Amino acid sequence: MYDVIVIGGGPCGSVAAKETASHNLKTLLIDKKQHIGRPVHCTGLISKRAVETLKVSQNSILNEIKGAYVHFPNGKRITIGTQEIKAYVVDRETFDKELLLEAQKKGVEVNLETEALNICGNKIKIKQNGKTKHLTADVFIGAYGARYSKRNLFTSLPLPKKILYGLQITAQYIADDKNFVELFFCSHYSDCFFAWIVPINKELSKIGLACSNAIIAKKGLKNLIEHLKCKPEKKPIAGLIPIGPPETTVSGNILLCGDAAGQAKPTSGGGIYTGTLCSQIAAETVIKYLNGNGTLREYEKRWREQIGKELKWGMIAHQTLVKLNDTQLNKLSNIISQPSSIALIKKIGDIDYPSSLIKRFLSIPINWKDIIPILFDSLS
Repeated sequence: MYDVIVIGGGPCGSVAAKETASHNLKTLLIDKKQHIGRPVHCTGLISKRAVETLKVSQNSILNEIKGAYVHFPNGKRITIGTQEIKAYVVDRETFDKELLLEAQKKGVEVNLETEALNICGNKIKIKQNGKTKHLTADVFIGAYGARYSKRNLFTSLPLPKKILYGLQITAQYIADDKNFVELFFCSHYSDCFFAWIVPINKELSKIGLACSNAIIAKKGLKNLIEHLKCKPEKKPIAGLIPIGPPETTVSGNILLCGDAAGQAKPTSGGGIYTGTLCSQIAAETVIKYLNGNGTLREYEKRWREQIGKELKWGMIAHQTLVKLNDTQLNKLSNIISQPSSIALIKKIGDIDYPSSLIKRFLSIPINWKDIIPILFDSLS
């Protein structure tokens, strides 16, 4: 009998389990994988705020990011950057393992190669070493990422609103500046998102994109590799990016957080900061509930108060971007490349809270004159 069982050993699961165990709740974390952090589906690009909040060690950090080169279909490249560190590239395997180790130090019991099969009431059916058995817990936290084959576990909980298909390689690529990521907005690479280059060091980069399906992603990545003339070191790794939280993330004694709850940022696909923020809230809610204070429904209210509006703004921005064709993207580049726009981005741009920049940008009257025709074109 456990107080809490956490399903998923990624950052969100480890953060939630560590917090509940720290408050003397008997906590079990299970994960289907044999090795935490492998295979790596993520770019490893996380914000400075997330690094500080999660106390990421230097052992995990591979590179510092200070800006971005933004590419458009007509070949225009806009440079946006400062001397200040905005984000870090981390080794996700090391990062994930360190978070899990911190959870274990607080007393979390960890069972790897353990697959959750079904939850009914306070019982969970698992498969371990080829055998099935039942465990019991008062509360379950679903932090199982984008593994939607597991949705049968939570039949009363809906899926995130949209799933992007990501594809990424590690390649030999000498970046113009290893402290700058590169973003490509062009239908030649992606039909509904963008492509990216995230430098690991001077000679290696993670190169990838996200699209609406696997076929488009494979074609887009092939086009990008040919354009960059880079040499892939390994085969592409695919991953799902869920965006747009469902109507509810709580059902009975089950709470969802992270990618399982669609809490990744719709503008970038990044989910470490938002996901671990929500998993911390989930753990705090569970602690109060098991101590006889409040209900599990408070989790829904709290995380939506924290980042719900931010994610809504992100989805609006994402849905608008999806509708723009290459000609409209080129027109948008003319607005973004204006000195006043660059200065505004440098001043208030925030990788975790992009809505502050969007709202400020749209509040400038002169921008509406240029933006409205683009939006009307995209809707026609």
